[in-house]
Amino acid sequence: MPDPSAFVPFLQQAIDMVREPRHTLWDHRTGSITPSGQAALRRTFWLLQAGGSHAATTTGHHGSSSRAVAPLSDAATRRWHDAMYGTTVESDIASLKTFLEMRQRQQHASSSAPPGEVVTLLSADGRLVTFAGFMTINHHMLGHGQHGAVWNALRSFGIRSPLALPYSKDDMDRVPPSNPNGCDDDSGGDSVTVLSHNGVQFFRKLYVPKRAPNGNLADVWSFTPACPWEGIDGLPQPLFLDDEDDDDDDAAAGGRGERHRAKGGRASVSEGGGASTTSASSVGRLVPMSAPDFVACWRYVATLSPATVAEFAFWWGYSGDPALLFVHKSRRGHRQSDADLPNVLNVLVVGSPRCGKSALVQRLTNAPHLFAGHHANRCMAVRGGRGQTGGSQWQHDEPLVGLASVAMASSSHDALEPTLLVFTEVHDQEAVLVLRDHRRMDSVDLVLFLIDGSDSYSFSFAAHVYDSANVKEQYPSLPCLLVMTRLDLPVREPHPSARSESPAVFCSQRGLLWPPVLTSALSTTGELTSLQSRNAIDDLAQLCCDCIQYPQVAVAVPTALTKARLARRVVIVGIAAVVVIAITKWTAKALSGWWSGGTTSRGEGDAMMRDVGAGRTRRQRDAADVW
Repeated sequence: MPDPSAFVPFLQQAIDMVREPRHTLWDHRTGSITPSGQAALRRTFWLLQAGGSHAATTTGHHGSSSRAVAPLSDAATRRWHDAMYGTTVESDIASLKTFLEMRQRQQHASSSAPPGEVVTLLSADGRLVTFAGFMTINHHMLGHGQHGAVWNALRSFGIRSPLALPYSKDDMDRVPPSNPNGCDDDSGGDSVTVLSHNGVQFFRKLYVPKRAPNGNLADVWSFTPACPWEGIDGLPQPLFLDDEDDDDDDAAAGGRGERHRAKGGRASVSEGGGASTTSASSVGRLVPMSAPDFVACWRYVATLSPATVAEFAFWWGYSGDPALLFVHKSRRGHRQSDADLPNVLNVLVVGSPRCGKSALVQRLTNAPHLFAGHHANRCMAVRGGRGQTGGSQWQHDEPLVGLASVAMASSSHDALEPTLLVFTEVHDQEAVLVLRDHRRMDSVDLVLFLIDGSDSYSFSFAAHVYDSANVKEQYPSLPCLLVMTRLDLPVREPHPSARSESPAVFCSQRGLLWPPVLTSALSTTGELTSLQSRNAIDDLAQLCCDCIQYPQVAVAVPTALTKARLARRVVIVGIAAVVVIAITKWTAKALSGWWSGGTTSRGEGDAMMRDVGAGRTRRQRDAADVW
């Protein structure tokens, strides 16, 4: 009978193949590190550089500005070696540097490139390990079957999956869904998921001057999937480096032309889903992004796809419970107090063609220079059906989205973070369809109906959209606000609505405020007219917050009658009744006194006349008797 202990080595080898699969990190056919392995190793190098300079800029080949990643310090190198083998002595570090010096001499001898463009494996003084040297050592170890040590280091720095990912399925299962209640009906649930204060602090600490000088986030995105808000017009786009700037990384990966980005494309965020990868294309210079913009974009992404936020947090070193990154707040229609307001509020911008929707969003977000030339009305008719209904399907540009941070005035609101207003432009041909979508409108907190002051028919369009979507009946608690744009142009008298109602009558019957808020996205110079001097564009964002916080300011219909309001009305009516009764009694008493006083005087006069007549008669009788 065979000895069972003889199968132990084979069993251990099978377990190691499952826990530490070599094919995940090493491609036997090409003899190079796989894209997944490169991403995991770049992440490990980035985490080892904690506190180091991450984006020094030098002049590379072709005169372009390329990135020079700072080398590892001696302490970081020891930490890396400890993670691989469990112990480190000075001779181990010396052996690594000796190996890199030998490889450096071989590269200088075999390379025909100018000396200034040869990849350096050690720093100029020969004391520190560069990123190219780090990748060269891992390339050598994986090529010679020492993948177990590489896996030890990766797991030590948070790689939890055999697929070389920093998260496991159990981790992602703990991420709250974008709809916590899991409702599939049109209601969409009664709460919304937003980024918590802990989540905001995590992303804010990522954006430090040493890691992102002048808004350069190259190293932050070098090993993760692509930017989740890439392609959304209106948000700052942290583009990646040009392909020519990746030659150093190709050489560091073994000279096989392997790109360090494991994504093979770019990711975008969609409602109800995670990051979806699209085809890669040529990319250009990095767009500077401020720290508030970086955090605001992640707060916006959290409302669409919490799973995407958790995925990137794990890539950037987060090791806690992903549920702590988020918090649930009540949706519109389910809020009982100001404390239930989420710190991200959605505002739809609806208006007629060329009424200034994009200009208004750009002005409110203080970023008009990023989106010059954007026009949402560019569209193309495509044959086909929308779902199963048939007809023409319209393809438009992506909607313009703008983010503006506003401080809420209420003390009961969460004051840890400023409120983020998300302004989303709606194409004029899709306005009615969007407003009829109950699932989407359930997460909308305010609708701005834009009216072009220089266009007589702009109000008719807004009235048509409002009545066609039946906003008053379908969304009784949704605040709506009329905003007149292009105040810098001559204002024309608006045409009445389809029912021949004047704007004032139309708004009065539907509970809308009239006259509208006067705005102009352009900064006027010179002498201002009486209308231009009333431009409220700078106060519009705060006004939006006030309308959301207090819907009775601009709600389409009267709000529900609460007990407090009922008691207040009873008190007011009671006081008015007492005053009216008191005035009535006083008036009645005064009138009765006047009437009784007049009657007495008249009676006294009659009596006197009777007495006078009676006296004359007596005198005449007495005289007759005397006579």
